[in-house]
Amino acid sequence: MEKLKKLGIILLPIILVTALLFGIFYNQKSIKIGTICKKLQLIDINIDHNQALDVIETAKENQIEIPDTVINFDTHSDLYVYQEISPKLGAEIYNWINELVIKNPEIETIYWVMPKGEATNAMMQYDFKQRDIDNIPIALEGNNKKNEDDVNPNVHQKAYTQDLIINTNNGYLEELAYKKDYEKLKQPNYKKFKLITCTEETLPNFKNKKVFLSIDMDYLSNSGFDTSEDWSHNLKPQEVEQAYNKMITTIRNKNIQPQIISLTLSPQYIPKSNEKQIQGIMEEFLYYSNGEDIIKEYTRRAGKPQVRKGQKKYKEV
Repeated sequence: MEKLKKLGIILLPIILVTALLFGIFYNQKSIKIGTICKKLQLIDINIDHNQALDVIETAKENQIEIPDTVINFDTHSDLYVYQEISPKLGAEIYNWINELVIKNPEIETIYWVMPKGEATNAMMQYDFKQRDIDNIPIALEGNNKKNEDDVNPNVHQKAYTQDLIINTNNGYLEELAYKKDYEKLKQPNYKKFKLITCTEETLPNFKNKKVFLSIDMDYLSNSGFDTSEDWSHNLKPQEVEQAYNKMITTIRNKNIQPQIISLTLSPQYIPKSNEKQIQGIMEEFLYYSNGEDIIKEYTRRAGKPQVRKGQKKYKEV
């Protein structure tokens, strides 16, 4: 018995140190990103969020299956209601998911993961609940409920699911809320899909689920100019690093192992003071993913016409 006690005294520090080292090792960014990217087939770093459409098109060209689920970490939903996609400009940074849905019949569900600070901000919660009036998109994702009390703004406590309907000919999007909307589904040019708005806390587990992961870096730090500064999170360098580490920890812990990843800088929305650091974060993620950034030219840029066949493409910056 005495020998066992002595052995326990000797082994206990070794066990504790081993456990500590394992914990540190397991939580290293390289390990987290490596775990996230186990099933990765395509990754791209880009400037503007509508270039995620180029990523999907490249996936198709390389016979990569398009998943039925999209997870978008973003300050914005990038879905736009009551407006057709411009035939000249093509999908823009604010409505690129409209085009993603209509050009990819496989896609059935969009998860919009917004920052918790945005979800809990009183002014943004007020905006979130407002009903769209006279086809003017006030709410963040096009609330069309008769009663604003039907809307759950506390997406950090419970994810909020909406059924949306989109015209596949022109990208015109609205909430599926009335009988007349359901009648449209009988027509071949309308598609129904789900938008689930949540935060990292209410994002479900995606074990064994194929997904397209899109990360807009304004999720980490946002200047707030496009919300009239109703909400912004202009973070210090240490806070950006903490937000990044928290995000990739969530992605790993929720068993998100995407086949396709798009990382977008969005220089229009991130504070200038954070831009260099965030570029470094994107490069770091790419490095640890063991993937290759193969797309060097794009058919889309923010605010510029979509490049058509035979025209010169926009080069990677």
